[in-house]
Amino acid sequence: MTRRLMMFLGLLTWLALFTGCGPSWQVIKQATPNPILGKTQFTVLPVDFTNIRIGSKAEAEWLAGKDADSQKSWADDKVAMNLKFSAALASQAAEYGAQVQAGTAAGSAPFVIKPVATMAEPGFYAGIVSAASVYEITIQITTPDGQVVDEIRVQTSEAADLYNPSSGGRLRNCSEHAGKIAGDYLKTRVKGEGG
Repeated sequence: MTRRLMMFLGLLTWLALFTGCGPSWQVIKQATPNPILGKTQFTVLPVDFTNIRIGSKAEAEWLAGKDADSQKSWADDKVAMNLKFSAALASQAAEYGAQVQAGTAAGSAPFVIKPVATMAEPGFYAGIVSAASVYEITIQITTPDGQVVDEIRVQTSEAADLYNPSSGGRLRNCSEHAGKIAGDYLKTRVKGEGG
């Protein structure tokens, strides 16, 4: 690549990252009037990885091409991604007085947060050539009986480089970032702010 082309691509990347002024999520469904306004108790369920696609492949197909160590590493990554998502969401919510408890059922909270991982692109790092990791998750806020009140889609990414060569580590960071974004979205609904 020529130096000029590399500078141009760098500028485009910078513009894509820093010129957006909208929220970091895409609203799929949002109840009106807002039933979440003023609510402070939520339960977050574990991230559902059931139908996740890894790149362009179904998870089972992708795993079939991996050895036992890689399969175990992916299972460990999913556990960590779930924990990072829930912890980041709870921490973000606590900043504005909401309490998000991790659970496996609706519990006593008036709303349940259901995260569903839909896509992960592990990316790679090979010295001078790399590709970012990308993670996409759909987040539903439901009543305890499962009625969807709000639904958003979040996509996060993290660059692969010498300081961050592990795809599992990058996907864990992406999941944590998704949790923070979910917490920011929840704040707009709890506080009745724009977004």
